[in-house]
Amino acid sequence: MLVERLPAVPASARGAIFPALLDAVGAAARRLHRVDGPLALGYPWGGRPPGAPAALGCFLNTLVHAVPTRPATDLEALCDDWWDDLDHAGTPFDEVVRAARVAGSPWSGGLDAMLTFEDLQRRPPLVLGGVPGREVHLGGRPLAAPTAVSASHGEELTVRLAWDDERFPAADAEAAFADLLAVLSRHL
Repeated sequence: MLVERLPAVPASARGAIFPALLDAVGAAARRLHRVDGPLALGYPWGGRPPGAPAALGCFLNTLVHAVPTRPATDLEALCDDWWDDLDHAGTPFDEVVRAARVAGSPWSGGLDAMLTFEDLQRRPPLVLGGVPGREVHLGGRPLAAPTAVSASHGEELTVRLAWDDERFPAADAEAAFADLLAVLSRHL
């Protein structure tokens, strides 16, 4: 796993973090997969509304973002695409795959990359029995996609890249991570 800790994004630009991550992960996926066509980037979306009672669990669905063949030059347009994704957040992933197949798409439902993001400034840590949860990263676990990026934004922006090392050599993953960080830096 590769890890980079970046300065926190100012409050005025907080809304740009996730779209910038979508584009940056897309750059990393394009580097690793070396394909001319679009890629499928999955990301979980859901949560609990602010002020909701404490409860275990939340709404969570995997959304699919079509990674374009080139990085975005206009973050505002990328935000519009992301909002289009969110319009379908209530549609179960399996239904999206089924609809794509019925429409004749060759997409199998497999994801080329996954992105998870946690805004630590907006979400209080989960507490169970009065004990706050803590984040633990375990290496060697199977990935839901050949490339996975997790990011958390609190006092800093921490970005992690994991990859299927049987499919991608470490040097390729390091180059993809450099692409990811360059695109992220350009947007933020």
